[in-house]
Amino acid sequence: MNRKQHGMFIACVTLIGLVITLAFAPSVALAAADPPGTPAASTPTATTTVQGRIVNRTPEGTVPPSLTVMIHAWDTAGLEQLARPGTANPDGTFRFDDVPVSEGWTYAVMTIYQEVTYFSEPFNLSPDEPAPEIEVPIYEITDDSSTVLIDRLHIFFDVTPEGVIITEVYIISNTGDRTIFEAVTLNDGSKATLIFPLPLGASDIRFNQNLDGEFVLQPGGFADRMPLIPGEGVRQVFVSYTLPYQDNLIYRHEARYPIKGVTALIPSATAIALSGEGLVFAGQQTTPDGLSIDVYTREGVNPGQAINISLKGTPNFRVGNTVGRMDTATQSRPWDVVIGGGVLGLTLIGLGLWWMRRSQATAPQPQPASGTPSAAQPSAAAVADVVTAFDQVISEIAALDDAFERGDIPEKEYRQQREALRQRARELLAEAQRVPGGSQ
Repeated sequence: MNRKQHGMFIACVTLIGLVITLAFAPSVALAAADPPGTPAASTPTATTTVQGRIVNRTPEGTVPPSLTVMIHAWDTAGLEQLARPGTANPDGTFRFDDVPVSEGWTYAVMTIYQEVTYFSEPFNLSPDEPAPEIEVPIYEITDDSSTVLIDRLHIFFDVTPEGVIITEVYIISNTGDRTIFEAVTLNDGSKATLIFPLPLGASDIRFNQNLDGEFVLQPGGFADRMPLIPGEGVRQVFVSYTLPYQDNLIYRHEARYPIKGVTALIPSATAIALSGEGLVFAGQQTTPDGLSIDVYTREGVNPGQAINISLKGTPNFRVGNTVGRMDTATQSRPWDVVIGGGVLGLTLIGLGLWWMRRSQATAPQPQPASGTPSAAQPSAAAVADVVTAFDQVISEIAALDDAFERGDIPEKEYRQQREALRQRARELLAEAQRVPGGSQ
């Protein structure tokens, strides 16, 4: 893949994030990385003590003695400012003395158990308040994948002169109390955690990240080697590929794991209609650059069932903000007009936020008695606070992705920092869903 093609792919998945994050929430602005020249956080002048405990959350699980722990800190640009190792006591407690305090930093404590890395929830430190008690959860591992749940499968279609580009975004949960690891045996005898289908004839297959063989192509699909820890939305996977386009093309996805819901999106300008069993048109959304998106949904797909979506029509595709026919000469891909860059974190996590907002916007609201304040007002304010914090985390993820793309951060540090920030974003999403009036 050359640099231009890679840029187009990044722009494509960024578009999905823009569409879904801004949809149904027009008053929320897209967070961006700090602009050049923004002052960095001040040099810490105070220190504090951070202490806590490693807890095995698998029933009857134990904490082995003397696990290695490490406290990390990142500034608002996502750059690591602290990485100090230590050793937990035999009872799982740990303590870090003289930890530098900066109100602009995000902190987390990590440990490795049975080859799986675990983080505490990210936290902040203040020179005026004692540090919070930190808990680092660990879990036993299993090769039983029966607790895997695809919360949402997002499928983005676009028709170009090269064919139909399909981008799938999986939001994955582990509903059990053990980390799933090495649940699948691949053709070469090696192990992976999850496996996903790809259609026959798929070409130009790309992933959002592929660090140390994280994703492995297999006949008829691909495998994901990353462990799946317990929790909601703990794993997000992108895959993009191209298929030859023909009228009435059938997209087929045979579910290996239960899928709670499906979203299918296609630019309205392509003039392609989507249809399929259980697929419902949910309306149109418009991105800031004026691109209209048709949105379809489907609920409930069991393992072994197939998602069949038909693409019907003679395709159009955009040139800048105009529409041209497929046979028009010297046209560029539609994603050339979309904001590019490494805002993958926005897309990965923003999908879940969109569905939270959508459920809140469409759910019946309680009607207050005459003369009483609206019950929706406190909920809206509470959600706004969470969204502000969420946008800050997204900004930090975007800056971190950009720094990694430039080669400023080693791969290992990048993995650790990004996982800590993603965990913080998941925490904020869960908090928003607990707000009265939020999604259920």
